[in-house]
Amino acid sequence: KAKDGKTIILANFGAGGMEVDLQIIKKIINISFKKVLIIAFDNSDTTREIAKNNLKEIKDLIDIIDIESANASNIFSSQKVTTKKIVVVMCKNNIFDICDHFPKKYFDLVYNSLFRHHLDINYLSRFDELVDNWAQNLFEYDGYRSMAIIPLQTIVGWNYPNFFNAEIFSNLRFQKKESIISRVRLMKTANVKFFPGIGNYLLIKKND
Repeated sequence: KAKDGKTIILANFGAGGMEVDLQIIKKIINISFKKVLIIAFDNSDTTREIAKNNLKEIKDLIDIIDIESANASNIFSSQKVTTKKIVVVMCKNNIFDICDHFPKKYFDLVYNSLFRHHLDINYLSRFDELVDNWAQNLFEYDGYRSMAIIPLQTIVGWNYPNFFNAEIFSNLRFQKKESIISRVRLMKTANVKFFPGIGNYLLIKKND
């Protein structure tokens, strides 16, 4: 909820094709609020074009701003010149440099979908620290390592080699369920729900 009618600021770390953002916008478009600002961080030109194409069906309901690097100053300026109550800012910032561009706790909510497992193992603790310092709340959806899921992926992806290979290698990059549980225990006000049928989990951390 927005406090005192202020703009709600959401951030998608590793936005990709923005399928998640599209679902969010459809859910909130008719809710009463002043303005919602979604900052989509992704440095791939290809996925940004995919994202723009995915958002075409709601292009008349939102304003889209495409900038190279976002910061608190140009985000504030963007809010002032837009007329729609939902604004999407696409940017190429390196999320690990956010400390140079935004004040702490700037984002009301940070979320990511199937992104964390792509990070190098040396960046995982940095990512958690980043989210803890710059996000009021966190929604994280990703996979956990499950040998029981691999046969199911084999059946589903057998006739789609690219999908099949990606699923298998992703599973190998996923953390074990026990590691995720241990991580959640170290977080304050966090909980996690596992979905055994698909080998994914949803982690929710609320700071307020």
